[in-house]
Amino acid sequence: MLGAFAITPRRLALVVVASALCGGPLTAQTHAVPPAAAAAASALGERWIEHRVAPGERIAEIGDYYGVGSSDIIAWNKLDKDRPMIRTGQQLRIMTSAPSQSRERMSYLVRRGDSWATLSKRFAVTISRLRDQWNKGEESLQMGARIVVFRISEPELAVPSTTAPSLTAIATPVAAVKMPVSVLPMIAPAAGGQSVGRPDRGRIANATQLPINGGLYTVRNPDHSWGSSHAITLLARSIQEFRTTGFSGEVVIQDMSRKNGGRFRPHRSHQSGRDVDIRLPLRSGLTMGTIPTEAHHVDWDATWALMRAMLATDRVRFIFLSRPRQKQLYEAALRAGATKEELEPLLQFPRHSKTAVIRHSRGHTKHFHVRFSCGPDEPACIDPGFETDEPAQP
Repeated sequence: MLGAFAITPRRLALVVVASALCGGPLTAQTHAVPPAAAAAASALGERWIEHRVAPGERIAEIGDYYGVGSSDIIAWNKLDKDRPMIRTGQQLRIMTSAPSQSRERMSYLVRRGDSWATLSKRFAVTISRLRDQWNKGEESLQMGARIVVFRISEPELAVPSTTAPSLTAIATPVAAVKMPVSVLPMIAPAAGGQSVGRPDRGRIANATQLPINGGLYTVRNPDHSWGSSHAITLLARSIQEFRTTGFSGEVVIQDMSRKNGGRFRPHRSHQSGRDVDIRLPLRSGLTMGTIPTEAHHVDWDATWALMRAMLATDRVRFIFLSRPRQKQLYEAALRAGATKEELEPLLQFPRHSKTAVIRHSRGHTKHFHVRFSCGPDEPACIDPGFETDEPAQP
């Protein structure tokens, strides 16, 4: 998930005043990404950029940010496909519609009370990356010593779309935007994909695949990211709106539907392209890719903000989340300014409401499941009543 000193390129760079954030002197040596080697304009605005590899970066991480596959990066840069190796400082040529970034190598003066643990939280990176990759050989920290950190410099901020659904459509408005972030442009999905039948007994006509857009979300498995054009558009726009709250971590899209829909084990639903599983956002300081098996792994404030963005579309049929996890979500909603009266029709917690939108479903402890309603141009789509997405029986 994003941070001012995010090493993973998919993390959007936050606005950072270095002296205010770090409390100690920082000096910068900028390593700007060189101009594009060649123009390759397309309908998506793709062009060649050059990416400078920072310590500890992996090909898969770089590909996720720029929305390209590892195999493409390997081919474009003539790397050994059997043992692709990259080194710190290496320039990689990448064809992408995502913005290029400039990298800064920062020197931080260690102060009294600093430790690897506190600095890893301050710079939003793992201790391993900060100590073992950026500052190899520095086992202990001495006051007055200088250590190295890398950051992605602030890109030009984009103005949020005025046509995006407003978060104020439900509950109480967020008191203030935490920090402005760069919101990558929407990548429009292909038109014509339609949900047919029920979520648990249906298919997709002219199935549409969720576009790769590493700045907004991470797709765990592209083969499981098919859906109706209506649902995919709502999903991407909701995440785009959510990003304006300042959340800087990953949004991991797990499963939607298979191409053309139909049975998708172990899911009971996910058959007609309107269901999507989203991993619960991680709290700051955890290693990217950590599975949130415990409630304290989750950034519940971010989870509520993400759900609010989706609910604001007014096209969410249900959200499934295990009841034991709804307590933390409820408390986050109250922190955001929602009242108990506003939350009553939304969550089953603390009452066992039979009409709430956010409902218990067994197994939904590490992710939540969103089901979008049928689109206005989907005459064969069926919006039934409540079903869970508990695993189908063999």
